[in-house]
Amino acid sequence: MRQDEHIVMELFNHKKDPQAIFMEPVGEELSLPPNTLWNLVCESANAGTISIGFHEEGIAIFDIPKVMMRIYAGEDVVWESFQPFEAT
Repeated sequence: MRQDEHIVMELFNHKKDPQAIFMEPVGEELSLPPNTLWNLVCESANAGTISIGFHEEGIAIFDIPKVMMRIYAGEDVVWESFQPFEAT
């Protein structure tokens, strides 16, 4: 994780089976393994809100325009959004 980033949310799977994580609006599905911690980190020049939805199928994370989102497992990037960070 870069020094200018901060953890927005910890995602921990307490279940014995993988947990589906849906990254919206891009529609990507990730699989959070059992007993695993991921850290969700966001960068943006503007304030905004990330929405989290809990469903039977898994967890949906909705980002906002002009936000760069990353998910880390320790120091490794698990997923990165396609939207580049743009200062306005």
